[in-house]
Amino acid sequence: MLYAMKRFVICIWTMLMTVGVYAQDLPQQLLEKYNNRDFAGIYALGSEQMKQMESEKDFTSYLESLREETGSINFAKPLQNCNSWHTFEWRGEKKNLRVTWVMKDKQSFDDYFIDDVVMQPNSRRHFPHDNPLQSHQDSIVHNYATAYLLQANTAGMSIGILRSGKKYVYNYGAIRKNGPLPSADNIYVMGSIAKVFVGMMLSQAVVDKKAKFDDDVRKYLPGNYPNLQYNGTPIQLVQLANHTSGLPHDLRELPSSITDLPFLDLMKAMETYYPKDSLLHDLHQATLVSQPGTTYSYNGLAYHVLVAALETMYKQPYEQILTNFLKKNLNMFDTKIDLSDADMKRIVTGYRPSGDTIPMIQSSGFFYGGPRLNSTINDMLKFAVAQLSGKHKAMELSHHQTFEDKYRKVGISWMLGTNCLGQSEIFHTGSTSGSFNSILKLYPNQQSACIIFTNDGSAQNRLSAVERGIMLDL
Repeated sequence: MLYAMKRFVICIWTMLMTVGVYAQDLPQQLLEKYNNRDFAGIYALGSEQMKQMESEKDFTSYLESLREETGSINFAKPLQNCNSWHTFEWRGEKKNLRVTWVMKDKQSFDDYFIDDVVMQPNSRRHFPHDNPLQSHQDSIVHNYATAYLLQANTAGMSIGILRSGKKYVYNYGAIRKNGPLPSADNIYVMGSIAKVFVGMMLSQAVVDKKAKFDDDVRKYLPGNYPNLQYNGTPIQLVQLANHTSGLPHDLRELPSSITDLPFLDLMKAMETYYPKDSLLHDLHQATLVSQPGTTYSYNGLAYHVLVAALETMYKQPYEQILTNFLKKNLNMFDTKIDLSDADMKRIVTGYRPSGDTIPMIQSSGFFYGGPRLNSTINDMLKFAVAQLSGKHKAMELSHHQTFEDKYRKVGISWMLGTNCLGQSEIFHTGSTSGSFNSILKLYPNQQSACIIFTNDGSAQNRLSAVERGIMLDL
């Protein structure tokens, strides 16, 4: 009997040890292959899902360039296990990385996230900030913010967090290099987060009974556009908002007299070169590349068309439609396209990855990248509160899923997802002229949100890593 019990205990111990090694084996294999430059071997350990998202050529090329930056990885420190997400700090000879492997079966990985938002060897560690460093949340924010700012040519960062009905604001760095600390009232360019506001106003037009989501867009465009259909299927308004319109990404090739201009002059020239009339003229020659509603293709042009449609519905310029709504309903006075002289004194200076500054360019043209919008952390916290309140029908409508494929879910402008804790996320990111980055993410079930603005051209995945890290660690 005693012998049988010993054998039983040994068997159970062996099973537990095997499972433990099994669970940790894949990350160790991936690390060893990285150090040995066996990037094809790492790709081979990816699941079919991962391989559908990224080609072997792109994957191995990315890791090859990354390996040159880091050197060999000397040590892997576990940072976080969140269900199928396993995050490590890889400490390299020359550079450290934060690496997350998404693994459901421990035999392959379905996705991965790699960034350098961790403390670096021999790095400066002190930045101007207004973080009181008194709470657990303060410490978490501080760790991620300072790690983000370690990269060269970062300048400033403003973070807004909404939790348990309270608003928190943290500012780091400077509104311009060697300048003052940002504040919650400094104005940043938001990039593609502007699309969320266009989608909100489309939803408001539906609430106001000025339109329906499934309306043919041609109903709101002057003139005849028999070309804006694909085998008899027209473009619906909702398909402009969820990037499935089938429209091409641009409608004309810019002349060399424009493209040969220095960047800032080019941006200014576009304002007069391509107004709404030019967009409407070129739409007559547009050929759809796919049947509307079937294929996702992120498209700033579609949002310019949607803005033109909104102006027809409300018989007002889009700037007026939006700012009137924000002021009346949300008490948001600092979210606007056109800035006054007083506003310009609060704008932060953008920096490209090269370190070149990008002065603020007033832009409401209809060509480059989609509609633009500026805001402050204070205003965006008000926006987050309203989005989560359930009091605004248009906002609720904009959160509803309108499209799904194997890579994403989309609402009205918003991206929809679920994090490793199973929490629903409603979000959008933005980047402008390689000199501003932003992220806005709502967690409706937790009634929480995070907004981050920076005035640099750092890679968008770094900012996403800051937001993800902060909100998961809280």
